[in-house]
Amino acid sequence: MSQEHYWKEFYRLKVHINYVEQMLSKTENLDRGIKMFSAIASSTSIGAWVIWKDYSIVWGGIIAASQVLSAVRQYLPYKDRLRCYAALLIELEEIQLGVESRWIEIAKGECTEATIRKSLSDLRLKRHLAFKKHLQTTTVPDDGPLFQEAERRAVAYSQNFYTQEENHEQSQDTTAINAPETGAIGRTPTPGANEDSTNAKGRPNEKVIEG
Repeated sequence: MSQEHYWKEFYRLKVHINYVEQMLSKTENLDRGIKMFSAIASSTSIGAWVIWKDYSIVWGGIIAASQVLSAVRQYLPYKDRLRCYAALLIELEEIQLGVESRWIEIAKGECTEATIRKSLSDLRLKRHLAFKKHLQTTTVPDDGPLFQEAERRAVAYSQNFYTQEENHEQSQDTTAINAPETGAIGRTPTPGANEDSTNAKGRPNEKVIEG
């Protein structure tokens, strides 16, 4: 039973890593887009193009929008999110290295029930502290499609690296579990299961909080 619980937490951690990674990429793209728009609007050479003589109202609107964006940019959350997401992702990936090494030992039957329970408790505590440490000044927004993609990648990872033969003692689990960090409810796949169980039944909440 403890082995099954540890696998669920391992899978859950992988989903959260994938989700934070995608949110970081999305935030980087948005921040880059804002910077590019501001740079274009402030370029006098672009403003001197002949085309803007016929569409002066459009160019004027771009300049006005750029000025507004520059004024409110310091209040937008993207810069803070970039820093927090990047640091959180690094720490979660470091946690995964230890968790994955322990899972291999557990799957081979090299750990006692007491050891597995202690490892499970350590995993939950480390993940909780990581989220608490890096999300003090920002949140992880709700993005259902990105969370579903995070689950799909986690399932693909488990199928690629953990075969049913290596983990023959693990039962075929299709039990719905709650993932408090994102508020989403999904199905945790058994290592090596052929079924793609990425069908999320909920979406992540506004703030990622360890449960």
